Amino acid sequence: MFRRRVIAACLLGLTLALGVNTSQAARRDPLEPPRRDPNEAPFMNPRHGGFSSDGARTYEARHGPRWGHRDRIRLTLSPIFASLRVPLAGRSGSALDPNRGGGAQFDVDVPVFRPASLWIRLTGSYSAHRLPAAYARDEEGALLNTAAAGMLHVGHAAAALLYAMDRGRLQPMLELGLGPMWARTPQGVLDGQPGQPCLGGNLCELGSTCDVEANVCRPQATFVVHAGVALDVEVTHRTSVGVGLRYFALLSNPQVYPVYLQAALRFGLRF
Repeated sequence: MFRRRVIAACLLGLTLALGVNTSQAARRDPLEPPRRDPNEAPFMNPRHGGFSSDGARTYEARHGPRWGHRDRIRLTLSPIFASLRVPLAGRSGSALDPNRGGGAQFDVDVPVFRPASLWIRLTGSYSAHRLPAAYARDEEGALLNTAAAGMLHVGHAAAALLYAMDRGRLQPMLELGLGPMWARTPQGVLDGQPGQPCLGGNLCELGSTCDVEANVCRPQATFVVHAGVALDVEVTHRTSVGVGLRYFALLSNPQVYPVYLQAALRFGLRF
């Protein structure tokens, strides 16, 4: 009899315990997430385009840095400081006395061979340089005007091969290009200047060439080669800022440089 009572008491206690647990489960907050073993939870998504657990690479379209994305085209607009370091007829005869000015530069970059990080760059620029009037004294001591005051205008267009190194947010670049340059000085007053007779040997100052038949210096483009270095920093998904420097030399005399140089502050758009 005693044994039966003990068994009945145990069964009653077990029933009450199960009932309490069931009632507590029924009263659980429906917004509370179900409990599970942490080892059975899925892995977190990789950050910033990293490889996931299944080996697939993901790309974040809107959030976080876009390092690793491949641009199809880059547009860059740059204000520039420019310096022409060529002696001009009737003015300073030394390249150490440059004519400084400023302007703008525009670049369009398109990839041509991604494994080697090679791009083609189409570039154009313009700069203006103020030129004061120049004077000299003749043998009798009289003051003569040897060059008119005005503006020196320099335009340049080129195609360049660009090597763009990928260093995360930083992108150093090296370029080598070839193209025409136009230099326009004020109307001449001495031989060798625009609109005036050619110097001996059919020579004219930069930006002009000698019309042998008329013996007059006429404006003409001059081909130049340039080498440049730049550094861009990604700011947002589509924009970048950076700095750049270019050195120019005449194609006919490339060992003498720079005849012209540009220092640029770069603002870029990437697509």
